[in-house]
Amino acid sequence: MSLFFLLAFTHFIALLSPGPDFFLIVTTLLGQGRRAAHVVCIGIAVGNAVILLLILYALHQLGGLDPDILQLVKYAAATYLLYLALRCVMALRTLTPLSLKQSTDQAKFSSTQYFYLGLQSSLLNPKNIIFYSSVLLLVHSQYNGLQQLGLASWMVIVVYLWNCLLLRLLSREAYLKWLQQKIVWIYSISALCFLSFALSAIYLT
Repeated sequence: MSLFFLLAFTHFIALLSPGPDFFLIVTTLLGQGRRAAHVVCIGIAVGNAVILLLILYALHQLGGLDPDILQLVKYAAATYLLYLALRCVMALRTLTPLSLKQSTDQAKFSSTQYFYLGLQSSLLNPKNIIFYSSVLLLVHSQYNGLQQLGLASWMVIVVYLWNCLLLRLLSREAYLKWLQQKIVWIYSISALCFLSFALSAIYLT
C-alpha cells in the first residue's frame, strides 16, 4: 500500500509539470473552444491507455522494451512537436478576436481531428513512455497482472480527470478573458515550448 501511495504522489507531481499536452489543451481552447479541447483531453487519455497496455504487453510477453522502437518514437515525437510549434506560429498569423460564447461553445470543429491531436500528443511523448515504463517496472515483481492493470487504469483516469479539471478552470469567464488578452504571448510561448520539447526528445532522452 505504501508503494501505491508513493506512485500516486509521483504521478501527481508529474501531472503538475506543464508538458506538450497542457499547451495543446490551452491552444485548442483558445482556437476552437471548450468542446474541441475536451475531445483533445479524451485523445490524451486514450493515448496514455495505449502506452500503458503496450508496456504491460512488452513486460509480460517480450521481457522488456525494444530500444529500436524507443528510438523511432523519439524521432517521431520530435517531428510531431515541431508540427505543433508550426501550428502555433501559423495561428498567430490568423488570430481573430473570439467572444466568450464562441470560445467556450464553438460547434464547428472536427471531433476526429482533435481526438487524433490529443492521441498523437500522448503517444509521441517519450516522457510518457519513460515514466510509465519506470512505474510498471517498479511494481512488476510486486503486483500481479490484475493489480498492474488496475494501476494502469487508475493512472489513465487520473490523467483524464486532471485535464478536465484544468479545462474547466481555464474555461471560466475570468480566466478565459485573461487568456484571450494574452493570446499572442500564449501562442508564442507554446510554440517555444513545443520546440524545446522537440529538442529535448532528441537530445535528452
